[in-house]
Amino acid sequence: MEQREIDRSVARNTDTYAEPSRKATFELLFGLTNSEVLELKKREREAGDVRAEAAKEERLVLEFLSGSRTKTKAEAEAIVAQQEHIKRSAGLRLSTLQGAAESLRGEVGVVRDLVLQAREELGLLQQQRRDLELERAEQSRLLSRLRTRESEVERAESASDILGPIEFVLCPRCAQSIKSRAHAPGTCQLCLQTEPIPDALLTLRSNHEIRNVASQVEEVETLLSTSEQEQAVLSERQNVARDNLVKLETVLDDRTRHFVSPRLEQYADAAAELARAEALLGSMDDLLRLWDRATDLELVRSQADEAVVQIAGARKAAEDALRGVRRHLLSTLSNDYHEMVQRLAVPTVTDAHIDQRNYLPFANGDRFDRISTGGITTALVTAYWLTILATALRERETNYPSLLIVDTPRKSIGSSNAQMADELYRQLDTLAAANGPRMLVIVADNDIPRDISKTWQDLRFDYDNPTVWTIAHPGPANVTTLDAD
Repeated sequence: MEQREIDRSVARNTDTYAEPSRKATFELLFGLTNSEVLELKKREREAGDVRAEAAKEERLVLEFLSGSRTKTKAEAEAIVAQQEHIKRSAGLRLSTLQGAAESLRGEVGVVRDLVLQAREELGLLQQQRRDLELERAEQSRLLSRLRTRESEVERAESASDILGPIEFVLCPRCAQSIKSRAHAPGTCQLCLQTEPIPDALLTLRSNHEIRNVASQVEEVETLLSTSEQEQAVLSERQNVARDNLVKLETVLDDRTRHFVSPRLEQYADAAAELARAEALLGSMDDLLRLWDRATDLELVRSQADEAVVQIAGARKAAEDALRGVRRHLLSTLSNDYHEMVQRLAVPTVTDAHIDQRNYLPFANGDRFDRISTGGITTALVTAYWLTILATALRERETNYPSLLIVDTPRKSIGSSNAQMADELYRQLDTLAAANGPRMLVIVADNDIPRDISKTWQDLRFDYDNPTVWTIAHPGPANVTTLDAD
């Protein structure tokens, strides 16, 4: 009984996670259950989990299947059989139409090959014409650039002839006179750069450039004329090839029209019917797998139901075998607890018992931890543990350990109920006197009744007798006490 829990819980019953373990431990220690019952409970719980999981998944599968066009697996299988028949019928019609088409293929094969060759030839001519048009466009652009260059050279030559002899007397930028401007001999009066020396080579080079550009212009014009002639020839050949293709396609149409036209719709209908049947069969395969899954889950759930019923029966039989022991022990514990509370004279408590379902102490119809007075709660909890120990010592068949460690009960009971704390020690003393070495009780307290403490082993801790005797105490003058810190 820890100090921090002595007025709050019984073996930490307030911990939701640990509460099942507390009750199972109580049942094991007092023989209210055994390994067989616990194993059957475990198997029953596992079978119940399997049943719940299978039922949940089965419900989900059936909810999904309820939105399909089938209500049972038999209906789904009937639809599959129907679509298989439709698929075979459509496939047979397609095979018949394809066989008839094979007989016509030899007759029209030569004409079709000629049509393909004519199309290929026409396409080649069209490509050649496009290439020639691109080449002519490039030649036209080149001719335009050459003529532009020829015009530039001629204009430069004319400008040189016209502007060369002019003597500038005004600045062409600011219009100021430059007649009186000082400049070195041999330099230009306008820009002050060295006067160019007339060079016959430059004149010759300019004339050569004019002749060269004129020659290139003439050459490009010749190429353009040739391209125009080639384009005219290609256009003629293209017209002939197009007329030939039209004639061949007409022959091909004439030879195939009497077969293809009346059967084309039949072929399209059969192909569409086959595609619909295959698509529906694909979806029905998934549906059948779900129906198989639903059947498997129903079987698992049914088997789990049977297992739960069987295990529950075995568990009930095993519990029935312990029912007498359970009834006797719980009744004894409850009566002993009531007597213990009466002996301790717990204030305001007229009735007390131990609940047969959760094994917790009750007082005046309320569970112990719902009583607001801390001292009374501590007394009820302490009385509970004394009752458990006393009953276990009297009922020799239990596995309850005969050890009780109590941490300062008087602190929580309070000074106003000192006589109740004294009575607690008297009950412990009576229990020790009756059972001797069969039990061990350790109590931490600073105020044990004198008429009892003389029969107990009294361990007092002070400076001369420290709790941990291997560590020397420095003395009161060399420590800081908690209340002074």
